[in-house]
Amino acid sequence: MTTSPAKVFVGIPLSDSVHSEFFRTFFSAQYLLPQEGISYVEFVKWGNVCKNRNDIVKKFLEGDYSHLFFMDSDMRFPEFTLSRLLAHDKDVVGGYYTTKINPFRSTVLVENGRPGISELTYNPTTGDYLKQVGAIATGCMLIKRHVLEGMKWPWFWYRPEHDRQEFASEDVTFCDEARARGFEVWCDFSLCCGHVGHMVVSPFVDVEGA
Repeated sequence: MTTSPAKVFVGIPLSDSVHSEFFRTFFSAQYLLPQEGISYVEFVKWGNVCKNRNDIVKKFLEGDYSHLFFMDSDMRFPEFTLSRLLAHDKDVVGGYYTTKINPFRSTVLVENGRPGISELTYNPTTGDYLKQVGAIATGCMLIKRHVLEGMKWPWFWYRPEHDRQEFASEDVTFCDEARARGFEVWCDFSLCCGHVGHMVVSPFVDVEGA
């Protein structure tokens, strides 16, 4: 458990839109966090997500903050998300959510050991609460300062995986690099976050005789 009030830098790497569900939970946090003795500041960027995250880390390291908390603008957060993550006192820890595009899948990965596929998607089972994992998504991720100080730029980048002809996303590469340096990555499955997406809904009209 943390023994002194944290000083948290809240990083919000915006793209081209901010969903109303994010604002609802974000503004709730404005009232909750000061009551819990947490100092914080928001830093918002626009543009490429990897550059934004790296710029946020640079700005974070310029100050005397103890933790960096990524809150993505397409997320909905349970109340007391940050205070619960702080209480776990882990190197890297985050909430649980799925992708926002069908087919929906967990964003949590675990070690696998199969050649060419280092990690597999992990779906929580009954009784899962706080679990050490291989990688979590950055949409709800709390990082201790010493983790970022122990890593080098770029902290976030897309890694080509030639065997699958795909790219590992920036959150996976960050977690992999952090674990390679001896830091632990955890997920709190009791913090179920919402991932806000967009769907195209086409009308259907049953026209008689058509």
